[in-house]
Amino acid sequence: MKDVASAIFNLCIIHENRTRAVRDGAVRVILEKISSRMHVDELLAILAMLSSSQKAIEEMGELNAVPCLLSIIRETSCPRNKENCIAILYTICFNLRSKWNEMRDEETAYGTISELAQNGTSRAKRKASGILQRINRAANRTHTA
Repeated sequence: MKDVASAIFNLCIIHENRTRAVRDGAVRVILEKISSRMHVDELLAILAMLSSSQKAIEEMGELNAVPCLLSIIRETSCPRNKENCIAILYTICFNLRSKWNEMRDEETAYGTISELAQNGTSRAKRKASGILQRINRAANRTHTA
């Protein structure tokens, strides 16, 4: 499977192949495997690459990727997996307003994003801080409106 994932990753470096992979259902299959905790390292890297596609992000939203990715951040000790998860969540956060409450609820319950903003890799810290700013601003607007 590692060889297959590596081949898919290398193919998806080319934008047209990424578009084709999303169109042909890669997001659903990858999320199902990740949810089952199968080949998480390799598949998160592919999912992070696919997250540059608006269609992929919309599909992730429909497939409830947010709780899955947040649970991986809580469960894994692998900095690269945490970084890939938060990078995907960052893209979801900035493209799907409907997911802000989900992320805020997670933050209230577990502090997952704050933990990563303090203790993640430099990229993970940046992405986590960006999400926190976005959901906190949204919460403040809701309370002052």
